[in-house]
Amino acid sequence: MINNLLLIDDDYDSLYISKRMFKKVGFANHIITLSNGKQGIEYFGKLAVGTEQMVPELIFSDSNMPVMNGLEFVEEYTCRFADRFPFVKICLVSALIHPDYRAKALTYSSVIEVVEKPIRQIDLDGLKALDGLRQHFDGIIKNSVLPPPLR
Repeated sequence: MINNLLLIDDDYDSLYISKRMFKKVGFANHIITLSNGKQGIEYFGKLAVGTEQMVPELIFSDSNMPVMNGLEFVEEYTCRFADRFPFVKICLVSALIHPDYRAKALTYSSVIEVVEKPIRQIDLDGLKALDGLRQHFDGIIKNSVLPPPLR
């Protein structure tokens, strides 16, 4: 089971439905919700300086959002935080997935998958088998160790 999951989506209904499903199927213990990629970057900024403590093992980010979309979030996260939080994995979510978008997203080492919206239990079952997440579901407990704050 994922201990800490971050959901980034500007659609309140999608956040609500996803959060309920993740809890119902036992996919995640704690779920943090944000409404755009910029808030996601700000969240990791707080983690980096130690003012936030809940490090997500997995992020689901919508691809189409105002302020900062999913791919912009991934690009910024990769530049600023991927080295600091190498265990964090990202799954981009989109209503329509163009093959070029999928190919570009998967070039980032943190991105493990691109799935169609709405997220279904079959999608979660597929994610559980991926290398970056399998250890959370095979009975192996891995603690997310928060790196020391930036000085």
